[in-house]
Amino acid sequence: MEVTKFAGDLKEYWRFAIRFRDQVISQPIGKSKKLSCLMQYLDGKAKEAIEDYEGVGDGVLQEALNVIKTHFGQPYMIVDASIGSLVKGTSINSGDGKVYRN
Repeated sequence: MEVTKFAGDLKEYWRFAIRFRDQVISQPIGKSKKLSCLMQYLDGKAKEAIEDYEGVGDGVLQEALNVIKTHFGQPYMIVDASIGSLVKGTSINSGDGKVYRN
């Protein structure tokens, strides 16, 4: 399992969070190394949300994870983003069903 970069796509938050927990948080390494890994696996808006935590020290890992969860991992935000992508998706016209029939 690979931790892919998380740039702030709400629909990808839980996949990122679970993989990061399994691949980094569960490892017997120091909190500052885990924070460095977190910074490495973030991009875009997600990285901007916690960039001020880099280099602060060992005590900020959980706080940084909480900031990411608050900004991108709230269930109502994820559901709203998922519904939005479904609503904005490609329209199906009346004749399109013929393509999917055997």
